[in-house]
Amino acid sequence: MKKIIILTTAFLLFINTAFSQQKEDVFHLSWMTDGILLGGALTLDSADLLCDKVLKLNRMELPSTFDLSSVPSIDRAFMNPYSKGLDLTASATEGLLFAAPAIFLTLDKKEYLTVYTMYLETVMWTWGLKELGKLCVNRIRPYMYYDNPPSKAIADGDWSNSFPSGHTSFAFSLAGFTTYVFAKYYPDSAWKYPVAGLSYTLAFTVGALRMASGNHFLTDVLTGAAIGSLCGFVVPWLHTITPHKKNDNVEISLSPLSLDINIKL
Repeated sequence: MKKIIILTTAFLLFINTAFSQQKEDVFHLSWMTDGILLGGALTLDSADLLCDKVLKLNRMELPSTFDLSSVPSIDRAFMNPYSKGLDLTASATEGLLFAAPAIFLTLDKKEYLTVYTMYLETVMWTWGLKELGKLCVNRIRPYMYYDNPPSKAIADGDWSNSFPSGHTSFAFSLAGFTTYVFAKYYPDSAWKYPVAGLSYTLAFTVGALRMASGNHFLTDVLTGAAIGSLCGFVVPWLHTITPHKKNDNVEISLSPLSLDINIKL
């Protein structure tokens, strides 16, 4: 345990030194932009939950047989039976991308509120759009065309939620967000290329694993990547074009055991 703490501390000190030359005032919050983004995402997410969990719209009856010839040839070429191990690996890789924005803890504390508000908005819009896709399109998952599909997915109805790939949507959303925001804050840093390379390597890995595990078709993954890339870029980009008045009155301080918010009146 002590070794982990020492290595983590050393790593944080290293990246803090490596990323010390940040460009300030790149992104900014505004009542209008963030009101629209947060309000719109909350409305969309709530509507998705209502339609899915309460109204149970667009649910399919489980067919007695599955016609493989109905699957487009481009998708049929990448179909696979279910693999629990690859499924769990995809989720673990996606989890690494959810943690990637922790790299922005190296920024000045005055930037925390802006960065993590954008992060929240990006995640909310990604979730809302991918869930909207699943509500509008019933598509049988690839593993249903093989023997021994996961019984849990059949029981909860997830077997017909193939389109689009939610894991891939989040993976590309977070990869795009991390890459774009890092490059804006550190435009002269040589680290922006490794950050982009690692982020997108993980995102592509998630997409590949979702196909290899039998959860998704190629077109599910490509659509998820498009949704995620759109959210990961557009949300932070909107925070670069909004007229603003700089506000240093709110400061957020994060530590492993606490979250401190200081407001100067």
